[in-house]
Amino acid sequence: MTKCYDLDLADPSAQLPVRPAPAWVLVRHGQRVLGEVQLGPDDARSRDEICRDLERRFSVAVRSRQLLDAPPPTELQPSDVAVVVCTRDRPHHLNLCLRALRALDPAPAEIIVVDNASTGTSTRELVISHGMRYVREEQPGLNHARNTGWRATSSAVVAYVDDDARADRHFVAAIAQGFSSPEISVVTGLVRPAELASRAQRAFEQIEGGMGKGYERRLFHAGHAPVGVHTYRCGVGTNMAVRRTVLDAIDGFDVRVGVGTPTRGGYELDLFVRVLTAGHSIAYEPHAVVRHVHRRTTSGLLAQMRDRGLTFSSTLRLYEREGRLSSTAVTRELVRWHWRRHLRRPLTAARRRNWMAVSLCLAELRGSLGAKRAVAATPPRAPA
Repeated sequence: MTKCYDLDLADPSAQLPVRPAPAWVLVRHGQRVLGEVQLGPDDARSRDEICRDLERRFSVAVRSRQLLDAPPPTELQPSDVAVVVCTRDRPHHLNLCLRALRALDPAPAEIIVVDNASTGTSTRELVISHGMRYVREEQPGLNHARNTGWRATSSAVVAYVDDDARADRHFVAAIAQGFSSPEISVVTGLVRPAELASRAQRAFEQIEGGMGKGYERRLFHAGHAPVGVHTYRCGVGTNMAVRRTVLDAIDGFDVRVGVGTPTRGGYELDLFVRVLTAGHSIAYEPHAVVRHVHRRTTSGLLAQMRDRGLTFSSTLRLYEREGRLSSTAVTRELVRWHWRRHLRRPLTAARRRNWMAVSLCLAELRGSLGAKRAVAATPPRAPA
């Protein structure tokens, strides 16, 4: 089993809890994330030797961060941030998520759990036992729940964390720092695995790259390409914060797309596009960290890849139907995507006898073939 650890180089007493190999170690200096290293199963060094090596490896980064990379100025405080968790019939995941949220330091303005039509009362009882605010949304669909969440709070910023994610204790402070100027309307953050206990979880990270977007802060402005793979670089929905005024201005999340709809996903892609085309900016803040529990079984991972293929292709087709993209632009994007993802990648993987990678590519391709049916089942956008 591969372990996932955090190591704070600013803490003289910090140690890896056990002999770590094989392990993925997220290296930080206080609240600042420096990078990640992987320790192989043949690493015979002691814990002290490994820690000293990591300190040497990141010493330049530590010094440069201390001297040059002070936290950016911000107009917001952690008390301006509300955290929203949307859930449905997953009390085990939710319990671990809420435990992490209780440890946030500093604490947010409030934590709201939106119960998206769960059966039974276990979700409500769990939320109450943690002393958090419980809100019920009877209409199934993740975007219905997300809209209920932001409308239930008056906080300036709404930060969304999935129920299968574990927020780092510095999460709220980093989110607040991400809003370093008024034009930044969305802040996303770093997502690392919570565990790498199964072959499927390791494959998602090693083959697909997981959900991480790197360790450098980036800004995306309205002039950036607002569609396709470019928008996915902005971040992912399991670690995303939005100004409440912007959600109000764009009427929140589009309930026609996302989990629980024919497109199966794409809510963050749609939101990022709408935010950018409205003239706002998005900041990727790597110091805002959550750890996500990836699909544990191969069948679950293959289903995720099918949904990813369906989501991407159907989202582009929806934009074509609505006149937000030309047919030429959609065709060019899909041809580029299929060439890279479903021809070149599986052929390379087959030559290397990496059959898991081939299976993931083919699952995504199969999902994309359902785009026409998904678009036909999606109602038209309501007139503004």
